[in-house]
Amino acid sequence: MTTAIPACETGRPVAVAIRQIDKWFGHFQVLKQINLDVHKGEKIVVCGPSGSGKSTLIRCINGLEKHDCGQIVVNGIKVGDSARALLDVRREVGMVFQQFNLFPHLTSLENCMLAPRLALHMPRDKAEALAIRYLARVHVAEQAGKYPAQLSGGQQQRVAVEPARFDYTILEDTLMVSEAWGGTAEMPLAQALQVPKHYPLPRSTLREF
Repeated sequence: MTTAIPACETGRPVAVAIRQIDKWFGHFQVLKQINLDVHKGEKIVVCGPSGSGKSTLIRCINGLEKHDCGQIVVNGIKVGDSARALLDVRREVGMVFQQFNLFPHLTSLENCMLAPRLALHMPRDKAEALAIRYLARVHVAEQAGKYPAQLSGGQQQRVAVEPARFDYTILEDTLMVSEAWGGTAEMPLAQALQVPKHYPLPRSTLREF
């Protein structure tokens, strides 16, 4: 099902529309009547203590958790309508998790290339060239041929940022980030502060927790 998306006062359409979302884990309600509009080109920060439901919210947006009540619409696609609709949402939404979630049997470069190659059928040479460029932006290009177990925690986290950024830059849609810089303490502060600046603002939605 495709749902009409209203535009904001500036004329930018809503990328993510959330209406009265509830989510329960057993007897504990982690999300209660959440309403939120995120417009294309907008960067939003959601802050809160551990366990308050921040990561659960973005997992619901991407369909990794099923919300119990309410409606979520991403770029006109209603989350939860069907398996096909969920696949369409995930093709348009980049996701950076709190954990690294790198495939241990793939190198840093191969981890970055995987989604564009499988989901977008991008030629290998093009995917490889872009992946190397993005790894260079977070100063881990020299680690391209290494496996996750051969990287430090901070290096793994920087590599983990790249597949989602890679996908969203190509698709020009939505990126959701859950504490993506939590493992980058070893990265010089000046470099770490430059990481979010590489996301092109006019076409991105960055949600950082």
